Amino acid sequence: MNTVVVEVFERVLEVPATPESSFYDLGGHSMLAVLVADELGDRLPITVPPEWVLLHPVAGDLAAFLADAVERDESGD
Repeated sequence: MNTVVVEVFERVLEVPATPESSFYDLGGHSMLAVLVADELGDRLPITVPPEWVLLHPVAGDLAAFLADAVERDESGD
């Protein structure tokens, strides 16, 4: 999941990113959060609201949160 989030950050924000990168430090803002969320939703089996990107701005933290969300969705929780 780290790879997916880092790739999306890099593509949308057009800068290099790592799992430790902060969406905000890379130049992210609310409108770009919509684009990141849309692309993550295209790549994952869940809908990703932009709020999740804003609330979990560090790529690795967002990846962990998304992995948990996917697991909950798949288990029906």
